[in-house]
Amino acid sequence: MNKPQAPLTLLSFVEDEMLRAPLLFDAVLNGAAHAIRQAMPRMHPGERATHSDLVLAMQAQNQRVSESFMRSLRQQVEDELARRATAAPTKIKAPGGMALVDEAEVAMDAELSRTIETIKSTAEYELRELQTFAAALVGDMDVALDYNPFRAETYARALWASAASLPLSRIHQISFLRHASTPLAEVLSKAYAASCSRLESQGVEPASYRTVIFPSGSRRTRSTETTFSPDLQRMRDSMPLLSDTSRHAPLTAHGSLPGATRDAGHDFGFNASGSTERQSLEQVGGLFDAIAADKRVPVDVLGLIARLRNPAMRLFRIDTQILEQGVHPLWQFINRLAYEAEMAPDAGDPERQRLLKVASATVEQLASEPAQTTALYDWAVERLDVFLQQRLSRRCSAVASHIGALQKLED
Repeated sequence: MNKPQAPLTLLSFVEDEMLRAPLLFDAVLNGAAHAIRQAMPRMHPGERATHSDLVLAMQAQNQRVSESFMRSLRQQVEDELARRATAAPTKIKAPGGMALVDEAEVAMDAELSRTIETIKSTAEYELRELQTFAAALVGDMDVALDYNPFRAETYARALWASAASLPLSRIHQISFLRHASTPLAEVLSKAYAASCSRLESQGVEPASYRTVIFPSGSRRTRSTETTFSPDLQRMRDSMPLLSDTSRHAPLTAHGSLPGATRDAGHDFGFNASGSTERQSLEQVGGLFDAIAADKRVPVDVLGLIARLRNPAMRLFRIDTQILEQGVHPLWQFINRLAYEAEMAPDAGDPERQRLLKVASATVEQLASEPAQTTALYDWAVERLDVFLQQRLSRRCSAVASHIGALQKLED
C-alpha cells in the first residue's frame, strides 16, 4: 500500500526552496563571520582568541557545517510533510523539551529559543504572508493550519545542527549560534518575501485569514491609557460637522451625505428617516478629521489611520457604540499605533520600521474585509499587542546579553 503524500504543488515548492537553501546558508555564514569580526575589537583578549578560533573553524569547516545544516533542514521538512500526509499532526517540541545535561546545554537551549524569537520578530510579516500561499497550495483557502514546512523553528534547529558539527567546544558552538541568529533572521526575511513573489508570479492566489476572527465575547476587554485616548464627547461637541446647517444637510439622490467619502462599490444606505444615523456618520468622519489635524500624530501614521475611515463608517452600521466607547477596539488600535510611533520618532529606527510594517499589514487586512465587525478590531489590537510583547522580549534579551558580557569581563 502506497504511503499518502503531500500535494504535488506543495512538494514542488519544497524542492524549489531546498535547492536555494545552500546559498541561503552561505549568506548566513558570511553574515555571522562579519558580525564576529565587528564585535572582536570590543572583546577582552580571552574572548578575542576564542572568536578568532571560531572564525577560522567556520572557514575550514565550511562544507561540514553546510552539510549538517542541509541534512537537518531536509529531515525536518520531510518529517513535517509525512505528518501532514498521514493526517496525524504531532505537536512540535519546544526547544526546552530536550534533556538538559549541564550549564552549557542550558545555554545552548536558551540561544536556540532566542534564535527562534529573532526570526519570528524580524520576518513576522513575511512568514504570515508565506502561510497564506502555502495554504493555497494545499487548497486550504481559510488558512486553518500552517502548512509552511520552513518555519522559524525549522531553520533555527538546522542552524543548531550546523553549530554542533563544529569540532570545537560547546562555548564556541553557542557563540556561533548567537552571532548567526541575526544574519539568519535577515536572510530569511528576504527569502520568505522572494518565495511569496515567485508563487504569485506562478499564478498562486494566496488564501485569506478568516479563522483569526474570533466570536464576539471570546476575548477579554483591555483598557490601555495612552496620550492619544480621544475624548469623544469633547471632539463631538467641537466638530463643525454638527452645526445646525450640517444637521439638516439634504441627502443626495443616492441617499448619502453630500461630499461624504464612500467606498467604491459600497453605499452606506442612509435614508431620509435616518437623520440620527446620518449625524452619527458625520461624527465618525469628524473624528477622523480631528485625528488628521492632531500635530502629534506622525505623517506616515496618518496615512494608515486614514485607510480606516471608510471601514469605520461601515462598522458603524453594525456597532453604533463606537461613538460612545472610548475603549472601543477601533480607537484602541488607532491610539496605540499613534502613541508607539510617537515614542520612536526616528524614521530610520529599525523598531519603528517593524512597527509600521506590522501596522500596514494589519490595516490592509482590516480595510479589505467586506464584513466589518468589532471582533475584527479586537484581533487588530491583539496583533499589535503581540508585536509589542515580542519587541519587549527582544529588548530584554539584548539587555541580558550585555549583562552577561559585562559579567564575563568582570570575571
